[in-house]
Amino acid sequence: MAGYCKETDSVFLCPHGTQGETREVYGLRVTLPKKPARDKIYKRSTNKTYQYWERQPKPQGINPNTAKRFIDYIDGQFQYKRDGFWFYNNGKPEYITGAHWFLLQWGLTNVGYFDYRKAHRDLFYFLEASWVDERSFGALLTKTRRTGATYAAVAFMLTKGITMKRANLGMTSKTSDDAKEVFKKLVDMFNGLPFWFKPIHVMSQPKSVLEFRIPSQRTSKHKSDNNQDTDIALNTTISHRATREDSYDGFALRFYIGDEFS
Repeated sequence: MAGYCKETDSVFLCPHGTQGETREVYGLRVTLPKKPARDKIYKRSTNKTYQYWERQPKPQGINPNTAKRFIDYIDGQFQYKRDGFWFYNNGKPEYITGAHWFLLQWGLTNVGYFDYRKAHRDLFYFLEASWVDERSFGALLTKTRRTGATYAAVAFMLTKGITMKRANLGMTSKTSDDAKEVFKKLVDMFNGLPFWFKPIHVMSQPKSVLEFRIPSQRTSKHKSDNNQDTDIALNTTISHRATREDSYDGFALRFYIGDEFS
Protein backbone atom coordinates (compact mmCIF):
# COMPACT_ATOMS: atom_id res chain seq x y z
CA MET A 1 0.00 0.00 0.00
CA ALA A 2 1.01 3.63 -0.43
CA GLY A 3 2.55 5.33 2.58
CA TYR A 4 5.72 5.57 4.61
CA CYS A 5 7.99 2.50 4.64
CA LYS A 6 10.32 2.38 7.62
CA GLU A 7 12.54 -0.29 6.04
CA THR A 8 13.43 1.92 3.07
CA ASP A 9 12.86 5.25 4.86
CA SER A 10 10.80 6.43 1.91
CA VAL A 11 7.21 7.14 0.97
CA PHE A 12 5.68 4.63 -1.46
CA LEU A 13 3.41 6.29 -4.03
CA CYS A 14 1.92 3.12 -5.53
CA PRO A 15 -1.52 2.33 -4.03
CA HIS A 16 -0.75 -1.37 -4.61
CA GLY A 17 2.56 -1.20 -2.76
CA THR A 18 4.84 -1.96 -5.72
CA GLN A 19 8.42 -0.74 -5.39
CA GLY A 20 10.33 0.98 -8.16
CA GLU A 21 12.97 3.68 -8.25
CA THR A 22 13.50 5.79 -5.12
CA ARG A 23 14.20 9.49 -5.64
CA GLU A 24 14.83 12.41 -3.33
CA VAL A 25 12.23 15.13 -3.89
CA TYR A 26 12.62 18.35 -1.89
CA GLY A 27 14.53 16.43 0.78
CA LEU A 28 11.96 13.61 0.98
CA ARG A 29 12.71 10.08 -0.19
CA VAL A 30 9.91 8.99 -2.54
CA THR A 31 9.57 5.51 -4.05
CA LEU A 32 7.84 5.36 -7.42
CA PRO A 33 5.67 2.43 -8.55
CA LYS A 34 7.37 -0.48 -10.26
CA LYS A 35 7.97 0.23 -13.93
CA PRO A 36 5.48 -1.74 -16.07
CA ALA A 37 6.31 -3.85 -19.11
CA ARG A 38 7.35 -1.89 -22.20
CA ASP A 39 4.08 -2.49 -24.02
CA LYS A 40 2.19 -0.97 -21.06
CA ILE A 41 4.03 2.35 -21.31
CA TYR A 42 2.54 4.93 -23.67
CA LYS A 43 4.77 5.68 -26.66
CA ARG A 44 3.60 8.24 -29.21
CA SER A 45 6.45 7.41 -31.61
CA THR A 46 9.16 4.81 -32.12
CA ASN A 47 11.59 7.69 -32.68
CA LYS A 48 12.66 8.89 -29.23
CA THR A 49 12.98 12.45 -30.51
CA TYR A 50 9.19 12.51 -30.90
CA GLN A 51 8.40 10.83 -27.61
CA TYR A 52 6.81 13.22 -25.15
CA TRP A 53 3.62 13.87 -23.21
CA GLU A 54 0.54 14.19 -25.40
CA ARG A 55 -3.11 14.56 -24.42
CA GLN A 56 -5.31 11.74 -25.64
CA PRO A 57 -8.60 12.65 -27.39
CA LYS A 58 -11.85 11.15 -26.22
CA PRO A 59 -13.15 8.23 -28.29
CA GLN A 60 -15.58 9.18 -31.02
CA GLY A 61 -19.21 8.71 -29.99
CA ILE A 62 -18.71 8.48 -26.22
CA ASN A 63 -21.49 10.11 -24.18
CA PRO A 64 -23.65 9.19 -21.18
CA ASN A 65 -26.02 7.20 -23.41
CA THR A 66 -23.24 5.13 -25.00
CA ALA A 67 -21.05 4.77 -21.89
CA LYS A 68 -21.58 1.01 -21.61
CA ARG A 69 -19.87 0.53 -24.96
CA PHE A 70 -16.79 2.33 -23.63
CA ILE A 71 -16.62 0.78 -20.18
CA ASP A 72 -13.03 -0.47 -20.65
CA TYR A 73 -11.88 3.01 -21.67
CA ILE A 74 -13.64 4.64 -18.71
CA ASP A 75 -12.23 2.07 -16.27
CA GLY A 76 -8.79 2.84 -17.67
CA GLN A 77 -9.33 6.54 -17.01
CA PHE A 78 -10.11 5.88 -13.36
CA GLN A 79 -7.06 3.63 -13.16
CA TYR A 80 -4.81 6.44 -14.44
CA LYS A 81 -6.36 8.81 -11.91
CA ARG A 82 -5.67 6.37 -9.09
CA ASP A 83 -2.36 4.76 -10.11
CA GLY A 84 -0.69 7.37 -12.30
CA PHE A 85 0.52 7.22 -15.88
CA TRP A 86 3.71 6.01 -17.61
CA PHE A 87 4.92 7.39 -20.93
CA TYR A 88 8.14 7.47 -22.90
CA ASN A 89 9.84 10.84 -22.79
CA ASN A 90 12.79 11.14 -25.20
CA GLY A 91 13.45 7.41 -24.95
CA LYS A 92 13.09 7.14 -21.16
CA PRO A 93 10.05 5.85 -19.21
CA GLU A 94 8.52 8.70 -17.20
CA TYR A 95 6.03 8.34 -14.35
CA ILE A 96 3.50 10.98 -13.35
CA THR A 97 1.04 10.67 -10.47
CA GLY A 98 -2.69 10.31 -10.98
CA ALA A 99 -3.33 13.91 -9.97
CA HIS A 100 -0.67 15.18 -12.37
CA TRP A 101 -2.14 13.09 -15.19
CA PHE A 102 -5.59 14.43 -14.27
CA LEU A 103 -4.35 18.03 -14.59
CA LEU A 104 -2.53 17.44 -17.89
CA GLN A 105 -5.28 15.39 -19.51
CA TRP A 106 -8.47 17.03 -18.24
CA GLY A 107 -7.56 20.13 -16.22
CA LEU A 108 -8.85 22.86 -18.52
CA THR A 109 -7.73 26.33 -17.37
CA ASN A 110 -8.34 29.85 -18.62
CA VAL A 111 -5.24 29.51 -20.82
CA GLY A 112 -5.91 25.98 -22.02
CA TYR A 113 -4.28 22.75 -20.85
CA PHE A 114 -0.97 22.49 -19.02
CA ASP A 115 2.19 21.33 -20.78
CA TYR A 116 4.34 18.69 -19.13
CA ARG A 117 7.07 20.11 -16.88
CA LYS A 118 9.49 18.17 -14.70
CA ALA A 119 9.08 20.77 -11.97
CA HIS A 120 5.36 19.94 -11.83
CA ARG A 121 6.20 16.22 -11.91
CA ASP A 122 8.27 16.59 -8.73
CA LEU A 123 5.68 18.85 -7.11
CA PHE A 124 2.99 16.21 -7.62
CA TYR A 125 5.34 13.51 -6.29
CA PHE A 126 5.69 15.58 -3.13
CA LEU A 127 1.96 16.36 -2.86
CA GLU A 128 1.05 12.68 -3.28
CA ALA A 129 3.66 11.66 -0.72
CA SER A 130 2.25 14.22 1.72
CA TRP A 131 -1.24 12.82 1.11
CA VAL A 132 -0.40 9.14 1.74
CA ASP A 133 2.19 9.57 4.51
CA GLU A 134 0.49 9.31 7.91
CA ARG A 135 3.35 11.29 9.46
CA SER A 136 2.52 14.31 7.32
CA PHE A 137 0.51 17.36 8.39
CA GLY A 138 0.48 18.71 4.84
CA ALA A 139 2.83 20.61 2.56
CA LEU A 140 4.01 24.22 2.52
CA LEU A 141 5.05 25.52 -0.88
CA THR A 142 7.31 28.54 -1.29
CA LYS A 143 7.38 29.58 -4.93
CA THR A 144 7.88 32.30 -7.49
CA ARG A 145 4.93 33.76 -9.32
CA ARG A 146 3.28 32.23 -12.40
CA THR A 147 4.35 28.66 -11.66
CA GLY A 148 0.85 27.19 -11.92
CA ALA A 149 0.90 26.09 -8.28
CA THR A 150 -2.67 27.19 -7.60
CA TYR A 151 -3.99 25.15 -10.52
CA ALA A 152 -1.88 22.22 -9.33
CA ALA A 153 -3.45 22.45 -5.87
CA VAL A 154 -6.95 22.79 -7.36
CA ALA A 155 -6.38 19.75 -9.60
CA PHE A 156 -5.10 17.74 -6.64
CA MET A 157 -8.17 18.69 -4.61
CA LEU A 158 -10.52 17.73 -7.45
CA THR A 159 -8.70 14.44 -8.10
CA LYS A 160 -9.32 13.39 -4.51
CA GLY A 161 -12.67 15.11 -3.97
CA ILE A 162 -14.63 13.60 -6.86
CA THR A 163 -14.33 10.11 -5.36
CA MET A 164 -14.49 10.88 -1.62
CA LYS A 165 -17.64 10.11 0.35
CA ARG A 166 -19.05 12.39 3.05
CA ALA A 167 -16.04 14.69 3.10
CA ASN A 168 -15.56 18.45 3.49
CA LEU A 169 -12.86 20.19 1.46
CA GLY A 170 -12.16 23.89 1.75
CA MET A 171 -9.98 26.82 0.82
CA THR A 172 -9.08 30.36 1.81
CA SER A 173 -6.71 32.92 0.29
CA LYS A 174 -5.06 36.17 1.27
CA THR A 175 -8.38 37.96 0.80
CA SER A 176 -11.95 36.78 0.43
CA ASP A 177 -12.04 37.95 -3.19
CA ASP A 178 -8.90 35.93 -3.93
CA ALA A 179 -10.53 32.87 -2.36
CA LYS A 180 -13.50 33.34 -4.69
CA GLU A 181 -11.12 33.40 -7.67
CA VAL A 182 -9.43 30.17 -6.58
CA PHE A 183 -12.83 28.55 -6.07
CA LYS A 184 -13.92 29.72 -9.53
CA LYS A 185 -10.82 28.06 -11.03
CA LEU A 186 -11.85 24.81 -9.36
CA VAL A 187 -15.47 25.08 -10.55
CA ASP A 188 -14.39 25.89 -14.11
CA MET A 189 -12.02 22.91 -14.10
CA PHE A 190 -14.80 20.69 -12.75
CA ASN A 191 -17.18 21.83 -15.48
CA GLY A 192 -14.57 21.01 -18.10
CA LEU A 193 -14.25 17.39 -16.98
CA PRO A 194 -15.70 14.54 -19.07
CA PHE A 195 -18.99 13.16 -17.79
CA TRP A 196 -17.49 10.00 -16.25
CA PHE A 197 -15.48 12.06 -13.78
CA LYS A 198 -18.41 14.21 -12.67
CA PRO A 199 -20.26 12.88 -9.62
CA ILE A 200 -23.90 13.83 -9.08
CA HIS A 201 -23.90 17.49 -8.09
CA VAL A 202 -26.34 20.29 -7.33
CA MET A 203 -25.21 23.26 -9.44
CA SER A 204 -22.78 23.80 -12.30
CA GLN A 205 -21.90 27.38 -11.34
CA PRO A 206 -22.02 27.57 -7.54
CA LYS A 207 -20.78 30.74 -5.86
CA SER A 208 -19.43 29.29 -2.62
CA VAL A 209 -20.06 25.52 -2.32
CA LEU A 210 -19.75 22.74 -4.88
CA GLU A 211 -22.00 19.97 -3.56
CA PHE A 212 -21.81 16.37 -4.71
CA ARG A 213 -25.30 15.33 -3.63
CA ILE A 214 -28.75 14.67 -5.06
CA PRO A 215 -30.39 18.01 -5.98
CA SER A 216 -33.44 19.01 -4.00
CA GLN A 217 -36.91 18.25 -5.37
CA ARG A 218 -37.42 21.86 -6.38
CA THR A 219 -34.64 21.84 -8.97
CA SER A 220 -35.10 20.83 -12.59
CA LYS A 221 -31.98 18.66 -12.37
CA HIS A 222 -33.66 16.60 -9.68
CA LYS A 223 -36.65 15.99 -11.95
CA SER A 224 -34.38 14.29 -14.44
CA ASP A 225 -32.53 12.34 -11.73
CA ASN A 226 -35.44 11.62 -9.39
CA ASN A 227 -35.18 7.86 -9.78
CA GLN A 228 -31.62 7.75 -8.49
CA ASP A 229 -30.80 6.11 -5.18
CA THR A 230 -29.41 8.71 -2.80
CA ASP A 231 -26.74 6.21 -1.73
CA ILE A 232 -24.91 6.77 -5.02
CA ALA A 233 -24.28 10.44 -4.15
CA LEU A 234 -20.94 11.24 -2.54
CA ASN A 235 -22.43 13.86 -0.18
CA THR A 236 -19.11 15.69 -0.32
CA THR A 237 -18.65 19.46 -0.43
CA ILE A 238 -15.90 21.74 -1.71
CA SER A 239 -16.18 25.32 -0.50
CA HIS A 240 -14.34 28.57 0.09
CA ARG A 241 -14.60 30.78 3.13
CA ALA A 242 -13.76 34.32 4.11
CA THR A 243 -10.17 34.86 5.18
CA ARG A 244 -10.42 34.63 8.96
CA GLU A 245 -8.66 32.52 11.57
CA ASP A 246 -11.92 30.76 12.44
CA SER A 247 -13.21 30.29 8.88
CA TYR A 248 -13.49 26.51 9.18
CA ASP A 249 -13.71 26.28 12.95
CA GLY A 250 -15.57 23.09 13.85
CA PHE A 251 -15.22 21.56 10.37
CA ALA A 252 -13.33 18.29 9.89
CA LEU A 253 -11.69 19.16 6.57
CA ARG A 254 -10.26 16.24 4.59
CA PHE A 255 -8.35 18.65 2.37
CA TYR A 256 -7.54 22.36 2.69
CA ILE A 257 -5.86 24.89 0.41
CA GLY A 258 -4.44 28.01 2.07
CA ASP A 259 -3.67 29.97 -1.08
CA GLU A 260 -1.10 32.77 -0.59
CA PHE A 261 -1.66 32.59 3.15
CA SER A 262 1.72 34.12 4.04
